[in-house]
Parts: sequence; C-alpha cells; structure tokens
Amino acid sequence: MRFLLTVFIFLNSICAYAEQTPYQSAEFQEVLKQDVYEPNYLSMLFGLIFVIFLIYLTGFFYQKLIHVNSKINKKTLSLPELNKIKILSSTPLGQGKNLYCIFVNGKNILIGATQNQITYLREFTRDELDNFAQSIKIEEQKADE
Repeated sequence: MRFLLTVFIFLNSICAYAEQTPYQSAEFQEVLKQDVYEPNYLSMLFGLIFVIFLIYLTGFFYQKLIHVNSKINKKTLSLPELNKIKILSSTPLGQGKNLYCIFVNGKNILIGATQNQITYLREFTRDELDNFAQSIKIEEQKADE
C-alpha cells in the first residue's frame, strides 16, 4: 500500500512539474505547428535505385546458381552407370521387411531391407535367373493340369 501511495505522489509531482515547464509557451506551440520534415527527394531516389539494384543482383545470382546446378544435373544424368538401377521384383517378408531383386550395372543382386538397414545377400548370374524362371513356369503348368 505504501508503494502505491509513493508511486501516486511521484506521478502527481511529475504532472505538476510538466504544467510549469516553459515548453507550453506560444513559441513552442508555433514550432510544433510548422512542417519540420521536408522529404529529400534525392535521397529517396537513391534509396529506390539501390533497392532495385539489389533485386536485380539477387535475380542475377539466382539465375547463375540455377544454371550451374542444371549443368551438374545434366552431367550426372548423362553418366550411363548411374541410370542402371532397376527393381526387378520385391517380396514383403513382414512389417517393414522386404526382399528385393535389383539390376545394377548388368548384375542381378538380391538384397534384404528393413527399416534400419539394407543387407547384400547374393548376386545372381543371368543363367541362374533364366533357369529359375523356367522352373517357375514348369511348376505353374503342373499346377494348372
């Protein structure tokens, strides 16, 4: 309670002092009525030119970066070794566990994949895959009879 009373007295004394200051004179009021701020059109023009230049400069560097990235991507995509990955088949073994037969650079590879890792299991030759496909066809024909 004392604190609030002290703050009230302090604020009251500040208001009383403000009423007695010479800043409320007629001269001060006349100065306040005048338009003190006159815009400098030359500085505004230079500021505008500077901002437009920054926008142009940002666009220029952006285009250069896109051009460089597109050249890198075209070189990467044109390499024949990088485009030779194909998933031939996949078999789910359980939740988040799969077997994949993939074709990479002319090799047929069997891999196992879980949510945490990928494991190389075996590499198959083309003859082994052909023999396996033929045995599956024979088994299907026997099942149909």
